Amino acid sequence: MLAHLLGTLATLAVFGLVGIALLWGLIAFRRGRRSAALRALATAGAAVTLYGLGIALPALLSKTRVLEPSRELSFCGFDCHLHVTVLAAQAERASEPGASTRVVIGVQVRSDAVQAPEHPSLLRFRLVDQRGREYPPAAYDTGLPPFTQDLAAGESYSRTLSFVVPADAETFGLRVTWRGWFDYWVLGPAGTFVKRKTLLALPMPSG
Repeated sequence: MLAHLLGTLATLAVFGLVGIALLWGLIAFRRGRRSAALRALATAGAAVTLYGLGIALPALLSKTRVLEPSRELSFCGFDCHLHVTVLAAQAERASEPGASTRVVIGVQVRSDAVQAPEHPSLLRFRLVDQRGREYPPAAYDTGLPPFTQDLAAGESYSRTLSFVVPADAETFGLRVTWRGWFDYWVLGPAGTFVKRKTLLALPMPSG
C-alpha cells in the first residue's frame, strides 16, 4: 500500500514540478532573462526524462506473473480497498471443428473499506491467451462494463464474464486494470503499464 501511495504522490509531484518550471521559464523569457528561461526548460526536461524512465523501465523489466487461483489482485488510489479474484472458469468448446470457444469466468469484487464505496465499473477486464492476445468480455459488445453496481464498504459481489476466443487460443489468465488513461502514467506498482503484467489464473476444471 505504501508503494502505491508514494508512486501516486511522486507522479503528482512531477506534474507540479514541470508545470512550475514551465511557468517560471515563460515569465523569465517575457522579462528578457533568457538564461533563467533556459534553466527552467532544462529543469522541466530533466524531470520529464526521469519520469519517462520511471514509467518505462519497470514496465519493460518486470516479468509477467500469474497469481494462483483464489488470490486477490488489489487496486489502489491513496489506499487499497478494492480487490478482485477469480472464483471459477470453464471453457465451452463448440462441436464444430475450428469454431470459436466460449470461456466463462466467475469474478468477485470485494471491498475492505470502512466507509467509502468502491467503483468496480472503473475496471477493465481482458482475457489473455498464451500468445499475448487480449479478448474483451462479451458484455462489452453493448458498450457497458460488467460491474456497473457500486461496491459498498465491506461488501462484495460477483459477476459472470463471458469471452469468445478462437479455437486455437490457449487461455493464460485474466488481466484487470483501471480503465482511466491517467493510471497509465502513475509511477510505481499502481501504474497500468506495470499492473498489466500481473494476471489472475483461471481455475479450469480438469478433464
